[in-house]
Formats: sequence, structure tokens, C-alpha cells
Amino acid sequence: MGGSKLDSLKVKRHVIQRLASGASHTAIGEEIKMDRSAVTRFAHRDDIKALVEAEAMRLTEILPDAIQAVIDTVKSYRDIPDDEMRRKEFAYKVIRDVLKAVKIFPTPLQSQTFINIQQGDSEACSPEVMELLKFHTQQNVDILDIDPEIPGEEREAEITE
Repeated sequence: MGGSKLDSLKVKRHVIQRLASGASHTAIGEEIKMDRSAVTRFAHRDDIKALVEAEAMRLTEILPDAIQAVIDTVKSYRDIPDDEMRRKEFAYKVIRDVLKAVKIFPTPLQSQTFINIQQGDSEACSPEVMELLKFHTQQNVDILDIDPEIPGEEREAEITE
């Protein structure tokens, strides 16, 4: 009687954590070497929905600490000695991911938000918000020492070389 991998407490816990963090059923299926449809059936069970919701609530409880850790990492970027490349690289990736998440990281296909900030012609935001965005965008570009002419992926390759 070879039950499902999802009967294993360890696998079940992993799948619930991944569902709570927003992973796709396809990605989870690939991780545990199961078909996406099996993960979908599992995720739609009422008992599993309740466990995923509880895990998501647990994750939201630690959100303030996670945000503070990101803020501390960003603020300490300039103070990281040049000889601590792994730490500096990690901090750069944190900053990059934050900027990508808010869709203002300069990439080859720049977001409309970033273009609007650069051109100063957004009607979607008040002038005060646009000024704040411009200020913080420039501040982050300065912190990262980004050449605006170098697309994000090329910059990333430069750092890891």
C-alpha cells in the first residue's frame, strides 16, 4: 500500500508552508516530484485550506521583523567593507529585490512607474508622492552606485564576477 507522498507529515508540512508563501501548484509539484493536479487537489481540501491560512497568519506575524531586517540591511549597505564581498552582494540583492518588488528597479524593460518617475509626468500620483518617489529612487540608485545606462541584469553580472 504505497500511499501518496502527501501522506508524509514532512512533505505535508513543506507543501502547506509553500502554499502559504504563495508558491504555485506547479512549482510545488516539481519540488516534491508530483503532478500539479495532485497538489491542487490537496490544496483544495478544507482541512488543508485551514492549515494554509494558519501558516499564512503565522508568516504575517513575523512580517514587521522581516521588514526591519530589510531596512537594516539597506541602511548598512554603505558601511559594509569592500573586502566583505559576500555580505555586500547579499545586501545588494536585498535592495534589488525590494526595488523590483515595488517595480522601480531599472531593468532593460523598465517599469512604467520608473519611467514616469524619471520623466516626471505621472498623473496617477500626486506631485508630493512623485517627489518622494524621485528622491528615494535617486537615493537608492546612489546607494547602489548604479549607472542608469547599465540594465539591471548586466549590473547583476558585474557584481557576481
